[in-house]
Amino acid sequence: MSFLAIDIGNTNITLAVAAGDAWRGPIRLETDSVRDVTACMAHLQRTLSALHTHVGEIECVGVASVVPPLDPLYEATVRELFGAAPHLVTMETYPHPIAYPIPAEIGADRLADAAGALKKYAPPVIIVDFGTATTFDYLDAQGAYCGGPIAPGVLLAQRALTEAAAKLPAIDFVAPTRVLPRTTVEAMQTGIFFGTVGAVNGLLERMYQEIGTRPTLIATGGLAPMIVPQLADRFYVEPLLTLEGIRAITVTGPADL
Repeated sequence: MSFLAIDIGNTNITLAVAAGDAWRGPIRLETDSVRDVTACMAHLQRTLSALHTHVGEIECVGVASVVPPLDPLYEATVRELFGAAPHLVTMETYPHPIAYPIPAEIGADRLADAAGALKKYAPPVIIVDFGTATTFDYLDAQGAYCGGPIAPGVLLAQRALTEAAAKLPAIDFVAPTRVLPRTTVEAMQTGIFFGTVGAVNGLLERMYQEIGTRPTLIATGGLAPMIVPQLADRFYVEPLLTLEGIRAITVTGPADL
């Protein structure tokens, strides 16, 4: 039997299926394309087909969402398709200590990242997730979630430049090979990319000073493989960290899920 993980983010909805230690996927869909139960049902059915998985194989579904309007759509769809409600990642279902003053403010994706990290790494750790926002999550030596900075993500910064400045064009994001650009497009790519690199390096140094140690560093998110090689410190890149964390939080059944 298999486990279906669904990560509902502001930019993308990411899904993957796990059986034992093996994952099929992930498959991503733009979040804005899902507006009702019909679209949600079609999306899930297409995803399972693409992952060569039959509905009857799925024994458990876990969802981490930071888009509240989509929560009832996916809950209704999962109930209809699989006959049971999904397991939701929340501060109540998170199985580790939380040392953050207002736990209700912690995003489900950040809790999933933390759970995924603790499944594979001994604390203390810092997780940097390169998503719509670039988030930093610090887990102390006891594994307690302590929070961390939230900065604009690469694609958000790119969109903001294009929308706010009339003369700046829409661009495809690529890792630049030089700092001094030759075109406006290169100037935007360079500023966004190396601006992100500098911001991450700077924030980490300030975190080290406040924490008093240099924890294990973990990177996740679609742009992590592009950005991490430019960072000052060594990172472990975990592309499926959020999905693995959803599974770690929600699966309480047989060990072979």
